[in-house]
Formats: sequence, structure tokens, C-alpha cells
Amino acid sequence: MKSMHFAASSAPDADPESRAAHEAFLMRLRRPENEIGSAVPVSVVLVRTDDVAVAITSVTAFTTGVALTVAVRMRVPPAGLDRPGDLYRLVSLYPQPDVPLDRRLLFGVEYADGRAATNLSDDFGSPAPSADEPMLAPTGGGGDEFSVDHAYFLSPVPPDGPLAFVCSWPVCGIPETRHVVEHLELTTASARSTILWPRQPAIDAPPPPPKRELPTTGWFAQAARPVDIESGDPSKEVPQT
Repeated sequence: MKSMHFAASSAPDADPESRAAHEAFLMRLRRPENEIGSAVPVSVVLVRTDDVAVAITSVTAFTTGVALTVAVRMRVPPAGLDRPGDLYRLVSLYPQPDVPLDRRLLFGVEYADGRAATNLSDDFGSPAPSADEPMLAPTGGGGDEFSVDHAYFLSPVPPDGPLAFVCSWPVCGIPETRHVVEHLELTTASARSTILWPRQPAIDAPPPPPKRELPTTGWFAQAARPVDIESGDPSKEVPQT
């Protein structure tokens, strides 16, 4: 399991091969706008305590990836959430720099073959990862002090079969928790996505999120570990600057 460290995004040069690679990468950051995806009947509570629940409430397959919605419901918000939007800051991929790691909702997905993607990726720019390296890109969300829904786009499409969802939220008393959905036919559903018209060129990538603290133990420490892109060697970690 590993995640990639990407350098800051830059405009592709005039070379057709470079431009095509840049375009392919940008397409992995969001659901294709020229498709009506195929909904997969999934509604899974990943974890539930007396005061908080985290669930997957929608899954839609496209030809290039899978749209997921992570739902958070609170009976009693954690201490210190006093302003509108505070809960979203703990759930979103784009936290304020002053949000400690132990207050954030950590979320990740593990494919059946061990490949993984998390919401702890450093940024989303170029050079792009290989086509089979999983990415979990944020696509927006919102809510209030008791409820947040946050959407992600996972690519590439996971193979049919089991898919594991992993979450951890120390401030809410949630330890690292793994939930496996045994039979998800995402590749099959992807083939049913309706293509409306030819794909249009993608706009440039969004600005990268701020650098973030990474876990040092458990599944997320390994799944979110930056690696050297050229060698693919997790022992050659990219410095966190």
C-alpha cells in the first residue's frame, strides 16, 4: 500500500505527449462531465458510536473512476467546534493548517490487490501517477455543525470483488476501523455508464491543499506514505516541506 507524492501542478508544454499525459491526469480529479454514471446500491455504516456515525451513502461508477459520498452525522459535536463550518474543516481534505491530525477524519480505500488511496495525499499536480495507481480526489461537500457530506472521486475503477473502507477519528473516539464490502461490481457498473457526447478538454488542476501532518502508525501511516515517483521505492520518501 502506498500513495504518491506529486509536485505542484504546472501547465503542460506544447509537446503532444506531455499535453496528453497532463490531460489524462486532470481527468482523474473529477467525475467525467460527459457521462451519466451507473449507480451501485451501496449504503454502509462504517462506524457508529453513541455520538457519531460515518457512512458511505452513495457510489456511482463512471468509465474513469467511482464517485463516493462519505456522510458524517453527529449527536454531540467534539469540543471546540464553535463556528459554522468547523465540522467540515475536520472532514474535508482541505483543513486549515491549525487542525491537528488527531482531530481529522482519516478515510481511505483499499483495493482487493492491496493498492490503496487515502484523503491524506499531499497534493494533486504533476508529474502524474501511473494509470493503475489509486487516487482519492476531493470533489466538494458541505453541511452544518451536526452533519457533513463529502464527495470523492476514486480512480481507477476498482476490480469487481471486495473493497475495503478504512477510517479513523481519534477526537471522536473512533480507532482505526476497517469495513470490507465483499461483493462490489464496480467494473461491471462502469461499463454501464452512459456517455452523452465526446469528452471536452479538462480545465487546469485545482490549487494543491496545504501540507499536512501524516500518521506514524497503523494502516494510514503505510497507505499515505509518500514515495519517490521515479523509482516507486517507499524507502525513498519525499521530504515533507
